[in-house]
Amino acid sequence: HRVETQRQLLKEKDDEILEMERFRDQREDELSNDLERMRRRHNEFVDDQRIALEEKEEEINLLYQQCEKYESIIDQAEYMTHEQRADLKAKKQEIEQLSMAIEKVQDGGIFGHLDKICSSKTVFL
Repeated sequence: HRVETQRQLLKEKDDEILEMERFRDQREDELSNDLERMRRRHNEFVDDQRIALEEKEEEINLLYQQCEKYESIIDQAEYMTHEQRADLKAKKQEIEQLSMAIEKVQDGGIFGHLDKICSSKTVFL
């Protein structure tokens, strides 16, 4: 009877060990699944952040291109303004030269002589 009791105790211990091993295996599977799920979430988060970063970098590059375009427009406007000022100055000089030439022609012609005669204080009769 004693052998039978020990056999029963051994069987119960084996069953208990088997149950503990099953529980441990089940727990390991759960932890492994949890880890895998966390790894996937982490990878998805990293991918989402990478995509968001790439979009921001693209947006920044577009803003830099737009800034370069505006800087070019400003440079062209400054050049045009300088060019226009130089052109206006040249036209003003040309007008002054033409005015002087007109005065010379007026002073040198018959009307200029008559003008001088009429404006002088001595009149010849």
